[in-house]
Order: sequence, then C-alpha cells, then structure tokens
Amino acid sequence: MRLERLNYNKIKVFLTSDDLSEQGLTK
Repeated sequence: MRLERLNYNKIKVFLTSDDLSEQGLTK
C-alpha cells in the first residue's frame, strides 16, 4: 500500500509539474 501510494504521488507530481512546464512554454 505504501509503495502504491508513493508511486501514485510521484505520478501525480510528475503530471502536475509537466502541466506547469507546458503552460509556461505556451505562455
């Protein structure tokens, strides 16, 4: 469970950071 949660958080952070970088590139 802990590993799954960590992986989920990692993916979430990665996706959010990716979205932020994309927004910064577009703007």
